[in-house]
Formats: sequence, structure tokens, C-alpha cells
Amino acid sequence: MGGLAALALPVPPAVGQEATMRTLRSGSEPLLSIGTTEGGSPYELFQVSGSMRLSDGSVVVMVRGHYEVRRFGVDGRHLWSRGRQGGGPVEFELPELLATCSSDNRIVIYDRLNSRITILAGDGELVDEYRLEFGSQPPYSRIKCNPAGRMAFTRFADGSQRPNEQGPYRWTMDMAYYDGKDADVTVFHSQIPGTDRYLYLSEGRPPTEGPLTWGRDVSVAPVDEGVWIGTGDGHEIRFIDWMGKDIRSVEWQGPDLDVADEHIDRYREDLFHWYEDRAQPDWRQRFEALWARRRPALPDRFPSHNALEVADGLVWVKHFRRPGDPEHLWLAFDAKGNQVARMFLPAPFVVQQLGLDWVLAAMRDDLGIERLVVHKLVEER
Repeated sequence: MGGLAALALPVPPAVGQEATMRTLRSGSEPLLSIGTTEGGSPYELFQVSGSMRLSDGSVVVMVRGHYEVRRFGVDGRHLWSRGRQGGGPVEFELPELLATCSSDNRIVIYDRLNSRITILAGDGELVDEYRLEFGSQPPYSRIKCNPAGRMAFTRFADGSQRPNEQGPYRWTMDMAYYDGKDADVTVFHSQIPGTDRYLYLSEGRPPTEGPLTWGRDVSVAPVDEGVWIGTGDGHEIRFIDWMGKDIRSVEWQGPDLDVADEHIDRYREDLFHWYEDRAQPDWRQRFEALWARRRPALPDRFPSHNALEVADGLVWVKHFRRPGDPEHLWLAFDAKGNQVARMFLPAPFVVQQLGLDWVLAAMRDDLGIERLVVHKLVEER
């Protein structure tokens, strides 16, 4: 994945202007598919938390549920596994493979509970381990790296932003970067509109809270000169340099963000079937209790977008997929801010990495089997 230094230049974006538009879709058959129901097999995936494609076409995946990093050849054959649960060398508690932070076939894993970065060579051997702490808290957002390896992330908001009454609220967050072992974490931008959350208060019980369903959040995509930031408020992303200066923005025309009754009905239906399929004796009561709690907390607007990726000189923005939408929609912008491509991916896909003409995604198939797939991206004519 190449850098995007040109996008950092303060060139006025061509708002609403489209250059030659390409429409991409994933090919009908995967180039590579990994996943099985056979318990104990290295091909069984349980809670994929990050994966990447190496230069030879092989794939490395963090299987959080098994506390293992695994590598598979270009033909899907299992090559090696490393890791186990714990706090020692190459041991994990809540790990995530950082695809954008890897280079020269090195594999970078961040473990949130151990507050530690682990670096493995392409053959699985340990290269280095060191702690990553941001004050007394771990980073809040997913860590993303620019081509030089600089890590960018947001931090947890302080507790003073929590309201005293039940209901929705929104954190403001700091953005920081980290240049690796023995470096200091540097805050370079503050007061970013961050995560939508909801505070629940029940008599006789301690307060509980968590991210708001359909809530806005911060997405980041670091490049050489700084970082692209999306907050989900509107069809816009902003570029901030490493000194914290707001350089420019890119805007586009997007779908209406209002939540309609049909969205709520579809969401309720999907949630109902999720509980029904698990066939627990009290599934209906569990569903009704959850719905009574969740329905009043649903917002009246969707986020505009909820992911950013940089790939091959383009910045890609993923529109928020609403209940009932059959596909994910991604838009790509070039160095002048022109929208140059759109990409439609199946609803089950969770993008792990984008290439020039391929996508690596985690998904669940129709039988509920967790899989990792590589698909060719095909241009519509």
C-alpha cells in the first residue's frame, strides 16, 4: 500500500466534481478462502481481529479467540501459528493485527490488555516487543500507521464528560501519534468530535454505558504529511498535519442520513432472528428485554461514514451501511479531491486490507462459518 503524501497539499478540493468514475465490485469467486467448522484445525477461525496480505500473496491473520497469529500460503495452505493466552513473550490477551503498520513482511500486533506491541518476522519469529501506553489508558481507536510506520490513534476521553442524567452524549477526543519503541506519545490535535455513547441509569444498580447503536465515531487514515480524519457528522473528511493544523477538507454528495421507520423495523427483525436462531429456552424474553432497553436509545440520524483506508494513492471512505442495505459502498478520492471510484462489496464483508485490484475481507458465510477471503476487484463496464 503506497503513501498519499500528495493528498496533504493544500489544493482546494473539487467539491461535487467527479473525474472519470470507475465502479468496482468483488469477483464472484474468491481467489483465496480460509475457514472451516473443524474444531482444533488451524483453518478454523474464531474472532478474526486483523489480517494482511504479504508481498508474495500469502495471508497473515490474528485469530483472537485462539490467541494465535497464523500464516497461510497463497494456495490457502497453513504455514505456521504462533501465540497463546498470557502476558509473556508472544502471548496475548486482547490482540489486533495492525495491517497498515506492517512492512517488509514484518507483522505488528497490538495487545490492548497487555498494552504491548509485538513484532514478528514473516516466519513467525519474535523480532521485538515493547509497551505502548497513553497515560493511564490504552488508545481508544484502532491504531493506523502511515507508510513510515508512525502510529495514529485517539485516546479515551476523561470521565468529566459523562453526564449526570440517562441519555446520549458524545465524547470529544485527542489525536496522538507514536513513532515506536522508546518514543514519546505526542498529542497533536484536540477536541475532535468523537464517539457517540449512551448512559443508562437504573435504580439500585450502578450506571452502565457504551457506544451508541448507529452512533458516530472517529475514523483515521495516516499518510506521510498527516492524517485524514472522519467523524461521521456529514459527507466530509478533513486533513490534519502532524503539527495539528487543519489543512483542508474533501466533501461529496451522499445519501440522506435520516433514520426511517423501515430501518428500525429491519433492525428489530434482524435482532429478533439473531436471538431466535440461538434457540435458548428464554430467547424471546431476552430479546424483548434488550429491545425495550435499546429502542429508546436509537438516534434519528445515521453516521455518514465509519471507516477510512488509504490504498495505492487513493483515500477510500466507507459509507455507513443502514439496516436492509444489501452492500457496502466505498468512495475513493484522488490527490485533488476528485471522486474517482466507487466500490460495492457484499454486506458480510469486513474489509481488512485493500489493494490496487483486490480486497481482503473477513466474513461469515450463510452457515455462520467465519472466513477470510481474498477477492479480485472487477470494474463494471
